[in-house]
Amino acid sequence: MKTFKKVLASTLAAAMVVTALPVTPANAAAAPKLSATKATLYVGQSKAITVKAIPSTWKSAKVTATSSKKSVATVKTSKKKVTVKAVKAGTAKVTVKVTGKKSGKSVKKTLKATITVKNPTIKLTGASTVTTGKTTTLKATVKPSNAKVTYTSSDKTVATVSPKGVVTGVKSGSAIITASAKSGNKTAKATQKITVVDPVAEFGINDLTATSASTLTATLVAPLTETAKVEVTKSGITTPVSGEVKADGTKLTFSATANLTAGTYTMTITDGDKKASKSVEVQNEYVKEIVITSTQALTDPNNKKHAFIYYDVKNQYGESLRQSTSIEWSSSAQKITADKATGKLTVESDKDFVYGNQIYVTGVYTKTGVSVNK
Repeated sequence: MKTFKKVLASTLAAAMVVTALPVTPANAAAAPKLSATKATLYVGQSKAITVKAIPSTWKSAKVTATSSKKSVATVKTSKKKVTVKAVKAGTAKVTVKVTGKKSGKSVKKTLKATITVKNPTIKLTGASTVTTGKTTTLKATVKPSNAKVTYTSSDKTVATVSPKGVVTGVKSGSAIITASAKSGNKTAKATQKITVVDPVAEFGINDLTATSASTLTATLVAPLTETAKVEVTKSGITTPVSGEVKADGTKLTFSATANLTAGTYTMTITDGDKKASKSVEVQNEYVKEIVITSTQALTDPNNKKHAFIYYDVKNQYGESLRQSTSIEWSSSAQKITADKATGKLTVESDKDFVYGNQIYVTGVYTKTGVSVNK
């Protein structure tokens, strides 16, 4: 009997607990809400925010919306949709009110969304140099991603740019490439300086000069390979000039077997299918100057009436022509004779030369009038 009473008491207690729980209707917790409570837009962009979960018990539901800063973002409603349009950078609060009737009584729910508006941005990346005749592509990273990007070049004679940011080198120099991204009434810009360089030559002759009466010297772009061939020709003559070629790095020397004569000489280098040439105008060898090399006359220890002076004759390359050139000499002394082999002038006087005496000599190359006085 006691056991029955305990079971009955437990059963009644359980029943009391169960019946104490409230009965909640299936849609009692339902309430209107927004599809987004915050959003970031760029000037000119629009975004639709939808009012969701309006209870079916709300009759004649109506949605209205306002913006706390119409200068930043404006709103427009259509049924359950609120369209927000970004006007300028800043932050605006959008308030959405949902009203209706439930069981004949007015019901209302106020919802809010924070809208952040930003100006468009653009970043330009890519190579800063391009070779003449070649291309490089610049990449523009923009926000918003659908903003239209346009490109311009500050100097189209140096570098051009396509609507897709492909830069073409036209000639050596520098140009500024500007990329612009427009969103609404705002435009963002980014620039990249492009330097256009000429291609690096791997084969060729930089210059060619006559460096002696029988020598041509060339400066090469790169040292000769073992397979390269060098030939020198003179205008008007079909047979190549005879001579010896010596290469030292990028310096190439051609020594002709005979002196070069007036005319145009062309050096041509071939190496497989590559070919380069350079020409130089050469003059006949001529007497450019007569030089007295002595700073003072030296007397003959065995005959003080004799004094010695030394000289040289130079061509246009600074080479000596003394031994092959006759100079007409005169002196303030009685007599002067020249030894072309040694370059020694012997001046003779009827009196002994003493320290401090001055001797004046004049040498003339009669064919051209080149002279020296000392």
